[in-house]
Amino acid sequence: MPIRPRAATPPATSAADMSRWSDAVRRVEWAIFALGCATLVGLQIVGYRHAGAFWRDEATTLLVAASPSFALMWSYLGFDSFPAVFASTVKLWMLSGLGGSEAGLRLLGTAIALAMVPAAFFCCRELRDDAADDGWGRAPVLALALVLLNSSVAYYGSSLRAYGLATIAMLLALAFVWRVIRDGSRRSAAAAVGFTLLSVQTLYQNAAVVFAIGGAGVVACAARRRWKRAAAVLAVCAIAAASLLVYVPTIRSYGATTGIGTDTLRVKTSVVASRFVEALSGKSDYLLALWVLLGVFVLAVMTSRALQPRDESRRDPSLQVFCIVMAALAAGAGFVFFRMSGNLPWSWHFIPFIALAGVIIDVGSRPSPRSFWLAAARVTLACVVIAVSLPTLWTYAHRRRTNIDVVAQRLVTLAAPEDLIVVNPFWYSAGFYYYYHGSADWMTLPAIPTDRKSRVGPFGPYRVLMATPNAIEPALRRIQATLDSGKVVWVVGTLLLLRPRATPPVLSPAPDPEYGWSYEAYFTAWTMQMGHVLQQRQGVTFQKYHFPLPQPVDPLEDVELTRIAVANVGARGTAP
Repeated sequence: MPIRPRAATPPATSAADMSRWSDAVRRVEWAIFALGCATLVGLQIVGYRHAGAFWRDEATTLLVAASPSFALMWSYLGFDSFPAVFASTVKLWMLSGLGGSEAGLRLLGTAIALAMVPAAFFCCRELRDDAADDGWGRAPVLALALVLLNSSVAYYGSSLRAYGLATIAMLLALAFVWRVIRDGSRRSAAAAVGFTLLSVQTLYQNAAVVFAIGGAGVVACAARRRWKRAAAVLAVCAIAAASLLVYVPTIRSYGATTGIGTDTLRVKTSVVASRFVEALSGKSDYLLALWVLLGVFVLAVMTSRALQPRDESRRDPSLQVFCIVMAALAAGAGFVFFRMSGNLPWSWHFIPFIALAGVIIDVGSRPSPRSFWLAAARVTLACVVIAVSLPTLWTYAHRRRTNIDVVAQRLVTLAAPEDLIVVNPFWYSAGFYYYYHGSADWMTLPAIPTDRKSRVGPFGPYRVLMATPNAIEPALRRIQATLDSGKVVWVVGTLLLLRPRATPPVLSPAPDPEYGWSYEAYFTAWTMQMGHVLQQRQGVTFQKYHFPLPQPVDPLEDVELTRIAVANVGARGTAP
């Protein structure tokens, strides 16, 4: 009897099985993306309901936008950190009637934050390498987790500041510049010009991002000898750069008035790096570790793909080369920008860079149609990032951005016309000016001029006072005179009282040999000098006021109120 050959044992996991599993992961991706977007919408609604009043930077934007004319608004741009687009947007929102109330104005910020979702979605789907790229079939789950659900992006991107709108413009500029690289069409070039212009005209630091996008585009095109497309990309970015020339006087004015953030007028690289890490991770070591893990992994994957042989006949620019060069240029240009600005960067300043990094990681980790394990790892890591981010997002969504409106409103009834209000630190000036409408006079410490421009942009006058000998003396004399007349001094913000027999520091006119132009050092020294003068008086009393609110206040602007009087003033103005 003939022996029949045994049928070959099929492989444990066939290509068809892997394809089915990959399709299942794809469906899970879309489900997670939809759920994440719904979560983001819910968090933004909660944040809208709890945000409350406008904090100092938002108040500055509103005061600039509320100028009677666009020409006057332009003259105020030197007191804010943005070009004209966002202030014009807010002004048009006001003129339309939609910004007739604080709720309507707050709605604009929330709408912009939610608009970042389709912008990121469109950008990730546009960044495809060739016809074999699975970009149109994959949900951008990592962009959702790393960018849209990043605490800095979600919280500050919804504030009435330019960062959300600038990020939207940057993402659309990136998408259309890549279209120019891929097809070189005039329509793509026109759209790229429009969005790169909008990007740099909304936020100055977007110039660094556009530089990175354009430089990477030129390198990617030149590597494949696509010289016309390289020239087109270069022209697009050159137009955007040239459009900023109109702001040279404004930038010089802003730099001259606000370049008081550090001791040397140059921010150290370590400070920029630490602030960027804080913005990226929200002070979570786990989230930072995930960013580093994903960044290293995606860099390795994209480098490997970039080194693979390509069809020389097609000469298509490589998406991997574009993304790698863009990440390197953005990091370098961003550090140079923030170091040269002379201002300490905060989390919100890095939002466009966070968005760029998240999109690169999402695009770089995109699996091929049959790469089941890469697809599964991508989904898993996105879920982990979202899970780690949610507690911080929930906390931020329930925060009130400031309580200075409550303090200002209470002072309307507490402070008599002859009393004196001292707003300290000086950067509370714009917010207090926006909300206080009482009869008592108020000043900063030291006393900056009382005209509207000085109230809106106090950094310039403060810088002059830092370089003035004995700049605090007029303010101290006025405080003493108010108390001598039996009236009350109200301190909105910080009051520092010294220990017995301690003496306050006295800084020389800026630049101080030790502290340079550090406004924090001068603020601390002058605040301690005021406290020391008050402590030297006989019978002086200090009474702190507390205004309980139903939600926590952002620590950046949780303003205190202190009543200072001599013992024989009486009970007027005491806490209820």
